[in-house]
Amino acid sequence: MASGLVNTSRQVGGALGLAALASVAAAGLGPRPTLTAIAEGDRHALLLCAALAAVGALLALALDPLGRRLRTPVTTARGDTRAPVGSAR
Repeated sequence: MASGLVNTSRQVGGALGLAALASVAAAGLGPRPTLTAIAEGDRHALLLCAALAAVGALLALALDPLGRRLRTPVTTARGDTRAPVGSAR
């Protein structure tokens, strides 16, 4: 059930994001758009996408400073403590 909810959320989120970017790209187009107007609309949509990606990266860094979660030792069911996968010892 949870897997289906995650998959549906990803699908719907992607569709809504694509629709929003297409709306931004088509915002300034008239009834007979020129190639220059289409390219300009696409440029605005891609700049918005890049800005949102940068904001997401900054939020990820702010919410998990210095990758603290990645360096936290893992405790197994037997009580052993070992370094997480991919970390240098």
